[in-house]
Amino acid sequence: MEEITLRYQDNLPAYENRTFEGGIGDWDDSGGDCAVAAETGTVRTGAGSLKLDMSGFGASHPLNANYAFLASAKYQSSGFVAGLDVSIECYAKAASGTPSFLMGIGASVAESTTALNASTWTKAVLSFTITAGHIGQDLRISVNAGVDVFVDDLRVIIEKDYEVLAVRGFDDPDEVEEHNFVENTSEDGTLYQNSDGLRRLPGIRFGTIMEKESRLFLSRFYQFKLYRAIVYGSEEMEVVPREPKFLSNKWLEDVVLERDFELKFAERNVWTTEPNSW
Repeated sequence: MEEITLRYQDNLPAYENRTFEGGIGDWDDSGGDCAVAAETGTVRTGAGSLKLDMSGFGASHPLNANYAFLASAKYQSSGFVAGLDVSIECYAKAASGTPSFLMGIGASVAESTTALNASTWTKAVLSFTITAGHIGQDLRISVNAGVDVFVDDLRVIIEKDYEVLAVRGFDDPDEVEEHNFVENTSEDGTLYQNSDGLRRLPGIRFGTIMEKESRLFLSRFYQFKLYRAIVYGSEEMEVVPREPKFLSNKWLEDVVLERDFELKFAERNVWTTEPNSW
């Protein structure tokens, strides 16, 4: 048996709530020492970010007093299920100084602290295993100093571990394809071929998956197109589906004998040299 992890970016938060293009979406603030506003002057990508206006206030802004928040219905989808691992990621930057950026679920269910500065965008990550206590809680962000902070490029990554029968196409060129391959023949009969690189075509043989939630996760993994990745060994490979029809059920009258899953993908990255794992 082999061990893999499947990771995907959820379809929530919606575009405006994670990119802040065109405004702050459904974000709101709580407490007298925090105000949220749209920002266009300091952005990481695109043309907008979320500004936490903390300047001129006190030095402490705990997540149960002064914070910006996004309601649970705006970032927890049907895939936000107890027992799964989740990482909530964003990038933040301070207007001045080196404050600590706070991110949490509710007042104290889960919390992370990330040191910021005014010169670079810093990735903040809140990772936890979903429990019943997380479901229905809002997502909160704040800072522990009286300075403004800018937030951009938020995403929710959900992942699940599987034991599978076989993995192919990662550390051995089992199957590859040339990307954007073209072939032309000149008037004198010379054959010209060209491509912009190669990509691997990994495959995973799951065998029989008895648990319904494990099968539902595979279905969601195929549905959500923003980001999908397979972690195998020390490598994380971002992929796109190659053959969406992946479920084969074997029935005898009304009894399921086998649910056999085999997923086939194409690597999203294109290599102009051999992959490092080869």
